[in-house]
Amino acid sequence: MKIASIVLLLILPLALLGQNKKIEFGLSLGNNGQLDKTLNDYYFPGHETAYLDDSYEDKTTNLKYSGSLRYFINKEISIRLKFGYAIRKDYYTKSDPDRYVDYDFKQTVFNVGPSICFSKSFDKLEIMTGFEIPIFSVGNFNFSSNYKVIPDSITVTQEVNSTITMGGGLIWGVNNFICLRYFFTDRVGIGAEFDYGLLFADLGDTYQRGTEYVIPSQPTTNSEFDKQYKKTFFSPPEVSFGLYIQL
Repeated sequence: MKIASIVLLLILPLALLGQNKKIEFGLSLGNNGQLDKTLNDYYFPGHETAYLDDSYEDKTTNLKYSGSLRYFINKEISIRLKFGYAIRKDYYTKSDPDRYVDYDFKQTVFNVGPSICFSKSFDKLEIMTGFEIPIFSVGNFNFSSNYKVIPDSITVTQEVNSTITMGGGLIWGVNNFICLRYFFTDRVGIGAEFDYGLLFADLGDTYQRGTEYVIPSQPTTNSEFDKQYKKTFFSPPEVSFGLYIQL
């Protein structure tokens, strides 16, 4: 955020003083909507029935931060380079009188996409569409869990820690996007963007699982095997809202 604020402070005066629009800078915040379902289908948490429990705490974060640089060929045609960074993470905990379980996972996604844009302005409104070639680099899926059985007159104490690591991969394809923007001045505006397209996923390499038996103490077990996932799909839309400055 500090870097973004410094960039805005540097380019905002230029935007207010400039004459010819040649370059546009954009910063936006959105979801990871194009990839959510595909990543959730393959990178599942170890406790698969957790979401069926009726008493739990669940904290999920799935935000995507994006930036873009756009060059105007003329008033209606431009080229753009867009890049983004998304973090998928979830923390779940459930505590009952006789047992306790928690897990967390984290995964990052970085993307870059060149595109050609076609736009039309109506006073302070701009409508833009175009085609993009997105490339998503999906990081490793890292999962950890802790499971405890609380002793009573029947059961004995148990505690198990588990970890799972699944390899990342690449997703690429062809996107169409639609943008609607409102400019407060000739140079500064806000807007919404919708991205969707035909994508191909090539995910995974190895699946690694480790289990540590804390109570009662037993040897740690580790397993590893190949696990891959390939899929061609029409993506759901990714929605983002941003600030745009033209110089």
